[in-house]
Amino acid sequence: FFFFVFAAVPVVPGKLWVGPLAVIVAAAVLVLFAWHVRRRFGGVTGDVLGAACELTTTVILVVCALVD
Repeated sequence: FFFFVFAAVPVVPGKLWVGPLAVIVAAAVLVLFAWHVRRRFGGVTGDVLGAACELTTTVILVVCALVD
């Protein structure tokens, strides 16, 4: 997890804190999403994994766009 946070530092030039912030927010959203899916469906399927990828990508892009 820490690797992804540190790797996200140069994402937004001039604002080195935006990339790690986006990764932390996306990880928190992903944990909530996984909890909800396990509670609702009883497990994780391939469709859920695909949705998780799309969700985290969208959250990272939105956080970077809103902060910039």
